[in-house]
Order: sequence, then structure tokens, then C-alpha cells
Amino acid sequence: MKLENDPFGRRVPLPPRLVQASPERIGSAHGCLSMAGQALPGPWHPCPLRCGGLASAAPGRPQVCEEDCISEMEESWKVLVIDDDAGIRKVTALALKDAGYEVMTAPDGESGIRLFLEWSPHIVITDVGMPGMDGLEVLRRIKEIDPDKEVIVTTAFTEIALAIRAMQLDATGFVTKPFSDAALSGALARARERCLQRRDQQSYTTLMEERWMDTAEELARMFQFQRLLIESSIDAVVACDRRGKVVLFNRSAEELLGRARDQVVGRMSLMELFPPPEAGRFQDELYRGGEDPRLTRLYPFETRLLCRDGSAIDVVLSATVLFEEKEQTGIVVYFRKVESCGRSTGGPVGPVQPASEGSAGP
Repeated sequence: MKLENDPFGRRVPLPPRLVQASPERIGSAHGCLSMAGQALPGPWHPCPLRCGGLASAAPGRPQVCEEDCISEMEESWKVLVIDDDAGIRKVTALALKDAGYEVMTAPDGESGIRLFLEWSPHIVITDVGMPGMDGLEVLRRIKEIDPDKEVIVTTAFTEIALAIRAMQLDATGFVTKPFSDAALSGALARARERCLQRRDQQSYTTLMEERWMDTAEELARMFQFQRLLIESSIDAVVACDRRGKVVLFNRSAEELLGRARDQVVGRMSLMELFPPPEAGRFQDELYRGGEDPRLTRLYPFETRLLCRDGSAIDVVLSATVLFEEKEQTGIVVYFRKVESCGRSTGGPVGPVQPASEGSAGP
């Protein structure tokens, strides 16, 4: 069992799940012990984070119970109090400092806005009924500067209508004067919660953006690899979309047919690369299996393709129909030039026939 010094220097058991944090990590705030209801030695008061735990009131190294409390107090909460009543400013500032907040005060709206720009507090507490720039104008200005800042308005009971108007301007909440420590503490807890939720959402959004960028980069690398793979293929590769327009025409296809890619892609249909009789025969053979994706494949198939100068070359090709959820999305064809297709010159071109059993080889 681990022992720890209590605030009076006595060695006492360290409660379960209790971790230590340095003053640098915690800042000026008190640490907390999430052991509410247990009789622990030393002076304690409710944790400023309202976690249900107890905070040490003794000087020295603070103790905290949960990592959530640690992370929340890693950055001290800064609160700006704007009120034309000097007494209210002083009492409110003392209460907030005792609760572990960093506090600055301003006597009017104009100086409050200047201090807000210089200090950038997390939370602003402003009185509504101030001379000159009132609390509603302070709220508007702050939300224009930084919509993510939390603003709590304080009002007299007779100014409830103004408080409702402040809520419509995205105030975090309002407390009526004279307000109790509990009311102010509750409003601050809501403001902190909204800050943390917004920060978590921004962190999540940033994480998703980073993951999207990683995925996009990986996809780009994959597409680049596929492009290089197709471009470096010895076989000519031609593909068309569902309308029959050529969308892919690799370097080998350019060399075999003497056609530049920009003259074919998006300009010609796949069938225009075949002499008319061969185009029909190619389609008949390819779709002999109907709409069954397993049967709409062709290999090997001897035919002719048209070059740019109008001449035809003999090729052997393989082809397959591309499907996505049983809907045809295109055709891809692989082919290479052959010197002889095993037929008489000018005769019909047909599929390669397998050799019969026992036939003599070359």
C-alpha cells in the first residue's frame, strides 16, 4: 500500500485510483480527491471542478483523482468580470480566485472589451445594466470577435427581459443579483462544459480531417501506382464507360494504333476502333453469356483494329464487361498485335480454335 503525506505531514494510505500531478501541470488551482463521503485527514473543500470530489485546501503539491480533472486543469481557466459596481467586482473576483480561476476585472464595457482583446479569457461575466456600453453590446462585440467565447450575464430581477435577449444572442446563461456562490458556480460549470465540448468537437474534426488527408494521400498513391502499372503494360489497354466512350488509352495502344491519347479519350467510342463487321462480331461474342458478369468475358479473340491512317492491324485481345451492383459500367480490352491470325488474307476473322487431340504440333 502506498503512503502519502497528509496536509499535516502525517503518513497516510494513498486512496485507490489517486494520482499525483505536479504544480506545473495543475497550475494555480487546487487539486481534488474523488473520495467524497470518506473521512480523509486534513482540511478539504468541494473540488472547484464540481466533480463530486474533495479538493485539498493545504499548500504544497496538489492531488487529483482523475485524468479528466488533470487535463481540464492543465490550462487554468481565465475569467473576466465586467461590472460598474466596484463592490460586486471585488467580491466576485475573490470568490473566483478561491475556486481556482485566474481573474481580471473591468469597470465598464469599453475597458472590458480592451482587456478581452489583450487577455483572451475563456469566460466573461458581464453585468447587463451598465452605463455607456451595456452588457448586451459587450456580448455582441465578444461574439463578433470570437463566437466560441462563453459569456455569462448578471442582471437585476427587473431586467429579466434583457437576460432573455442575451440568451438569444448566445449567452451561456444568466444569474440574477444578488447571486449566490452556488448560482455562479453552476453557471461557470455550464460555461466550462460548453468550452470542453467545443474543444472536443474541434479535436474530433481535426482528427477526421487528418485521417481524411491520410486516406486521400494513400488513394492518390494507389491511383498513381495503378496508372503507372497500366502505362507500363506491354499489352495495349483500352477502356470505355457505360456509354461506350473511351476513357482509358495507354501508351502501348497509342503505339500500336498510331493514335494520340487526346484524339481518342472522350472523343471516340470503343466500337469505332473496330472495322464495322468486326465491331458487331466482337459485341456478339462478348455478350454471348447475356447479362451474367461471370460469362461476359472474351479470351482469346482474334480480330482487327483500325489505325489512324485507316489501315487495319491483326490483333488478339481479351475483354471483360465491368459491372457494379449488376449494372454495366464499362468494358476493358487488352490486346497485342499478331503477325498472322491463322486465316487466309481477306477471309473472315474468327475466334482461335483449340487444337484437336492427337494433332501434330509445329
